Amino acid sequence: MNTVTECKHLKDWEKDGKKVPIYLVTLSDGRNGQSFSKEIPVGTKEEDITIEEGQYGLKFKLKSIGNTFGGRPQMRAGNESFALSYSKDWAIAQLGKGVDVNTEAILKIADKFYEWLEGKKKV
Repeated sequence: MNTVTECKHLKDWEKDGKKVPIYLVTLSDGRNGQSFSKEIPVGTKEEDITIEEGQYGLKFKLKSIGNTFGGRPQMRAGNESFALSYSKDWAIAQLGKGVDVNTEAILKIADKFYEWLEGKKKV
């Protein structure tokens, strides 16, 4: 399964007096193309992208995932995001209890939450 391995700002294009960013997107199979106005996160699966042959090469568009909010598609948060959020909550709960709460401890707890969440996924 191919995924996005790189998405970097290539240039800005001016359209109707507004600057539109253009990104160079590279997939794990070596194909690359451009995305107009939308940065496509590294790790995005090919199935979540529409790829079209354009006049100047491939054009990548991120498909909408889930609901929209204010007309913008909402991305589903991965377990990484949940784990870090939960570990932050844990750290806040430890304040004033004499527990050493530092970045290293928070990240260690996040890793444990992540492993637990990933273990609960259905195969």
